[in-house]
Amino acid sequence: MKFRIFAAILILFILPSAAAAEMTPAQTLEKIVASLKANPGIAGIADFVHWQTAFEQMPAPQLKEMGISSPEDLKKFYIEAQNDPGAIIRRQMKQRGLPAEQAQMMEQHIAAMSTQLKQRMDEQHTKIKRTTFEIGEASVNGSEAKIPLTTSVDGKQKEDVVTLRKYGNEWLLPGLAFLESTGDKAAAAGGAPAGMPQH
Repeated sequence: MKFRIFAAILILFILPSAAAAEMTPAQTLEKIVASLKANPGIAGIADFVHWQTAFEQMPAPQLKEMGISSPEDLKKFYIEAQNDPGAIIRRQMKQRGLPAEQAQMMEQHIAAMSTQLKQRMDEQHTKIKRTTFEIGEASVNGSEAKIPLTTSVDGKQKEDVVTLRKYGNEWLLPGLAFLESTGDKAAAAGGAPAGMPQH
């Protein structure tokens, strides 16, 4: 009797919760879009990227130059590049062993470049916030889903197809190309710091 009661509890509470946790590709994209509009740029999609896949797509020499040795490092790199692009450039200069005098001369250029990059990204982020997104019906083939996405802003409409892949029970972005489809090319390319990976 006690076993039957326990089994009933499992069916009523645990099993439905597990099923609800697994979202469809379209539901996942809806969540990604909502997050992106609330936090434009890398910050908005960081939790929806499969960073292991993004890391494996990077050429080994580029990872070494960027000082990246893990998927988590790559994620941190992108986020830092958006928040403080100047820090990335300074670190790369230090890794290349530039003389102190030359590094000091470059500092003013780095500050100006960082300001320009931030302005460019801020403009893109403002544009994303006023963009409307229309999500179409997903086409699922095994562990890959393709979802039509129509973006509209300032009277202009653009149609794209977003690819999601299933990793375990989650549908995730295999890279950062999604940002380009939203018009946020600055964030997708990392603004412009040398060595910034693109997918």
